[in-house]
Parts: sequence; C-alpha cells; structure tokens
Amino acid sequence: MDLTTTTRVANLVNAGGTAPASFNTTVAILIATVSAAVERYLDRGIQIAARTEYFDVTNQQRVFALKAYPVSAVSGVWFDEEQGWGSETELDSSEYRSPVYDPRGLLTLAIPQNVYITPGVDVAYRSMKITYTGGMAADTAGFISAFPDIAGAVDHQVAYLWHRRNELGIASVSGDAGSVSVGADSWLPWVKVILEQYRRRT
Repeated sequence: MDLTTTTRVANLVNAGGTAPASFNTTVAILIATVSAAVERYLDRGIQIAARTEYFDVTNQQRVFALKAYPVSAVSGVWFDEEQGWGSETELDSSEYRSPVYDPRGLLTLAIPQNVYITPGVDVAYRSMKITYTGGMAADTAGFISAFPDIAGAVDHQVAYLWHRRNELGIASVSGDAGSVSVGADSWLPWVKVILEQYRRRT
C-alpha cells in the first residue's frame, strides 16, 4: 500500500510550479518503493487485512507478538504440535487476553502451554496458529490521516530520491572543501527518527 500520493510529493518538489515530464510516473514508482521499504523497516503489516500467523512455541511461553497492529479482531487461536488445526485444538477466548486490547498487538495466554519436548528439541515449531484482522490503516487516505508524521517523512524521502534520481548509488561527493557522504540509498536522518517511533519491538 502506498503511504503517500504523487500530489503531496509534487506540492513539496514543485510548489507553485509545473512538474516536469514523466514526473507522476517516476514518483509513483518511488512512492511504491519507499512505502515497501518503510513496511520492512517497521517490521509491521501496514494495511488492515485478515491475516494468519504461525509461531514457534517454547515451553511455558505465554506471549505472542502479532505483526500487524492495532488488532481489530481475532478469529481463532490454535495450539497443535501436530499442525492439524482441528476444532479440538482451538483455544477458547477465555484462555487468552485478546491483542485487541493491547496497543502492541500482543496476545497473552492465561495459562502457558506445556510443550512436549523431545530430547534435544526445546521448541514446538509452528505449533501456534492465530487468525486475526489487523494493520495501521485500510487505505492510503486513512494512513495519511492517522499517521501524518510517517506520511510526511515518506514525502520527504521520495522528494529526496527524486532530486537524486540521476545520482543513485553515489556514496559521496568531493569538492575543494573536502567530501561529504550523501547516502542516496539510505533514510534521511529525521525520517529514520520518525520511523523508529513506530517500529515493532518483540
């Protein structure tokens, strides 16, 4: 999902002027690229959607961090070391604290699951299945409204890449006064500061 629009970037790059030829096409590509990079950096699912996640479970583990939050609904939770996911392995809603009520998207079991551990194995792989609906916004407009600071940061990162579009890959620029690192392929410092505030912590 795009986290800003070409119109917003155009207002930043060409305020009061006329956008150059192919501006919208190039900026649309940059927006999609930066938006995907933001999602990877945040390590979160941004668009609100129905999701299924599987977790490895260690003995007596109680807390599971969902990737897309805020969480709006939980459809089901299963614990099954055999991964059959039958109805008999589904947990009752009274057996866990719903992540809907946790701003970090954490699902907490009321009682830790006892994992059958074979010799040399200390984890039951992919034995917890959680289906839920979560994410930061339903669409681009909703994201801009709910997270104007991130959207503004994306605007500036895209504008920066637009201005540097013919210099991508250059690591530094030298002149009579010395050289300076330009980092065309990295986050602008203040953009990174904003993103850090929303990064998933597990």
